[in-house]
Amino acid sequence: MRSSRVIVRLEGGLGNQLFQYATGRTIALATGRDLLLDTSAYREDRLRSYQLDRFAIAARPLRRRDVPSLKLRRSRLGAILPRRSRVEIVREAFPARVPVWPEAPVDDAGTPYLIGYWQSERYFAAVADTIRRELRVKAPPEGANTRLLADIAAGDAVALHVRRGDYVSNPAATAYHGLCGLDYYRGAIRRLEATVPQPHFFVFSDDLDWVRANLDTGHPTTFVGHNTDTPWEDLRLMAACRHFIVAKSSFSWWGAWQGEWPGKQVIAPARWFQADHGGEGEIVPAGWLRM
Repeated sequence: MRSSRVIVRLEGGLGNQLFQYATGRTIALATGRDLLLDTSAYREDRLRSYQLDRFAIAARPLRRRDVPSLKLRRSRLGAILPRRSRVEIVREAFPARVPVWPEAPVDDAGTPYLIGYWQSERYFAAVADTIRRELRVKAPPEGANTRLLADIAAGDAVALHVRRGDYVSNPAATAYHGLCGLDYYRGAIRRLEATVPQPHFFVFSDDLDWVRANLDTGHPTTFVGHNTDTPWEDLRLMAACRHFIVAKSSFSWWGAWQGEWPGKQVIAPARWFQADHGGEGEIVPAGWLRM
């Protein structure tokens, strides 16, 4: 009997969840299946929560009765899945070797269960318009966010994201990701000044006090700090901007990727990871400028 499902394991913050959804949804579309989201990781995660329900996604969380037998068998991404398995782990290859769906075969009988971060637009480029449409916030903006969207629409808005948090406080995260220093942001601002004569910077950060104290854009600047508990609202504001300076962050990656202003410019770090593991080439889209 043909399986009717694709399951993707969600983990990490909102940016990671968006990548995981986009890849699972692409396979579901390519094979005519329903997408189910395994949210069980958030039962133990005290720092993050499931947040995709704020978006117009075509999926729902997995329930125990959806999969009567969790006899998981391991495979590498793109391998032909054994026909008799009920649920088959499809684990992201690392360093990344990204196939273009639906060229990677998915067995008719097995239920693929995706584990990984899937941080490349190549996983879902074939259905990019669908992904953009489904990853829109469902509820209309309210209050300060409505006013900010009007401000963003009024001029050459630039979304600038500074990620600090555990990249500063956790030595392992610092060693793996590294930080975007002030030289990166100052250089990116100068680069945009050459083509955007009157930029208005909208700054998003998990440490706005540090940014205020250390980074002067030299242009009109709005610090956005009121959406601490509603990060999807910040994502909507970012995507409404015309140009982007992103951090080493899947969150600002999505803000820039969803932006659809003609002629948008996106500046990204020259090196996404501090650790050398061979995955650099897949993360930053070809049209973005690396500095």
